[in-house]
Amino acid sequence: MTSYRLSGAVMTHPKRLAAAEQLAGAAPPGALQVVMDPDPGGRPSVLRTALAAWSAIGEDATHHLVVQDDMLLSDSFFERAGAAVEAMPHAALALFALWDSRNGAAVRLGALAGARWVTAVNEYFPCVAIVLPRDAAAGFVDYGRARLDAWPDDILMYRFMRDNGIPGHVSVPSLVEHEDHGSISGNAFRGPRRSVCFLPDDRPADESVRLPGLRVAPFFKNGVAQCAVRLEEPGPERWLHLECESFLEGSGIRGERLDSAMLGLTEVTDREAVRGTWLTAFTLGFVHRRDGRGDAPDPARDPVLAEALATIGPGGISHRRSEEQIAEVRDELAAVAEAGLAAG
Repeated sequence: MTSYRLSGAVMTHPKRLAAAEQLAGAAPPGALQVVMDPDPGGRPSVLRTALAAWSAIGEDATHHLVVQDDMLLSDSFFERAGAAVEAMPHAALALFALWDSRNGAAVRLGALAGARWVTAVNEYFPCVAIVLPRDAAAGFVDYGRARLDAWPDDILMYRFMRDNGIPGHVSVPSLVEHEDHGSISGNAFRGPRRSVCFLPDDRPADESVRLPGLRVAPFFKNGVAQCAVRLEEPGPERWLHLECESFLEGSGIRGERLDSAMLGLTEVTDREAVRGTWLTAFTLGFVHRRDGRGDAPDPARDPVLAEALATIGPGGISHRRSEEQIAEVRDELAAVAEAGLAAG
């Protein structure tokens, strides 16, 4: 049996050195080294620092982990990451997905199916906490150095993986959460950036249980319930983007049925947030059943699914709400999401 060895790095900037050192200090001894931006006075560049971090792979490591300095690790982070490497040694492993992203939608579908990992969808590949096999880490360094001014690191990572046939999987639930110390790379305009599903005390399970081959990824972003739909055609994989209502109508579900199902939600605080949350959750339930995965589990008995549903609404309004404002409506929107899932 092959023995896999994981090295790790925390990528940081001098302005955030204290946070990086705290993160590294909380890990098992030697598990994470701090890697600094090689040009801290230059134009802010996550990619520049990421390439330095990927270059810091241990001499005897078969795999390398890179994590950003503003992350909180789950209690079982290294245990789960190690088990995942054993189960998927040739894959790129994203340990985080944003609550309003297409890969976040994939995580929710994975939670519905009882999976621990889900195949990444056609987007960027989340890079705030990621594991690569040794050869892939070295290959990405060369790939990125030739494209320093082209794209952000997560888009380049997706393109590198696509060009080199490297499979990518996203964890269910996330193994890390953003602590949001403030962005120094131009992402502050996005509002709070949280995981689709983070349970700090989640325990390792069978990390080989994966959900592959997603065809539809419903998500709520910038106030709009929308879908990424994989086109069934030969050639390179392509996805169509449309609003959930259009997708549902094309699947035979008329708007009148949706409006009727939402009648009981008329006394809520924020109609746009509620409608977007409900439509996204309804579409999740519809896709889950349509694809032959049976009835949805009961969120009351499944903490991973409950948390994944509870972030639909907050993610969809995070572009215009503060952490405090989101907290005020989180429970209400979680109930709306559960109602939408059941109706779908």
